Amino acid sequence: QTCALPISALQMDETTLGSTEHGDKESPATLNCNLESSDYLKDIVFEYEDEVHPRQPDTLPAVTGEGEEERDSEDDTVVVRWQLLHKLQTILVIVAATVATFGLHNYLSVFNSIAASGLVGLVSGLVLPQYMALAAFCGSFAGMATLQVIPSVVAAISLGFFCALVVLVFDYKGFLLGVGGRLGFIALCACTMHFVLSIIVVAPSPEASLVDISSFPSIEEFFPIKLFRVLSTTIVGSIFMKLWRLTFARLEGSLAKCMAHSVVASSATGILVAWTLPLWATGPVYCGSFVAMAAPEELPTMMSIV
Repeated sequence: QTCALPISALQMDETTLGSTEHGDKESPATLNCNLESSDYLKDIVFEYEDEVHPRQPDTLPAVTGEGEEERDSEDDTVVVRWQLLHKLQTILVIVAATVATFGLHNYLSVFNSIAASGLVGLVSGLVLPQYMALAAFCGSFAGMATLQVIPSVVAAISLGFFCALVVLVFDYKGFLLGVGGRLGFIALCACTMHFVLSIIVVAPSPEASLVDISSFPSIEEFFPIKLFRVLSTTIVGSIFMKLWRLTFARLEGSLAKCMAHSVVASSATGILVAWTLPLWATGPVYCGSFVAMAAPEELPTMMSIV
């Protein structure tokens, strides 16, 4: 006997940490990506596996009659333990990704914040199970903070825990499922909470004020050239990321399948633009790639993404 969640509970978008879409066939013991190309990549289905929400092993002895109640209790205990292990893995991965990204762009001049986040996301997407890759990608966004806001590695570690806490709350409540940019918004909430609470203990530097009105351009300065420039590069990032996924979805091989995953595609977009485009374009293009991470039912066509 296995303890499985109902099918309806499993059909979540890939942008949900710890959840994937569930196919009609049996789930293997490890997490695999089954992709078949289609016009809008609706076919990208990450099978619901034991690694995501681990099920109770099938090796418990059969019990009947008066032992049925004892068996149910054992089942519940095993499921709770696996759920706790899954949450612990999520927390550790997010903290590690936050610190790694923070260190790369604050202490190594080779990486800016976008390149650092993209590198952490790319490596995570290629070597980790998909639910852990999503967790790491979220942590990489939190780690994009500068030393003016997060002044030390210790502060980066605490920020990682803040980010993991927000992730667990969002997943438990089901907030923003399937919406592109969900992971970045989680990181924003975590970083803002961490910064506000840290003011109580440590006074921030002048560069780290919550809102510096003087740094905002006037309407006359912003319109229309800057607005058009930001808007156009954001759309370019969305289209590029979507075409990346469509291209690799049509190729054969396990590497191509994983390259079509949203974390890898968005991370690759960030790395490419960070090292090829001018600084003013890197942020909008990278941000645009998050739009294309939305679930197919949210943005089903290329025009809807634009």
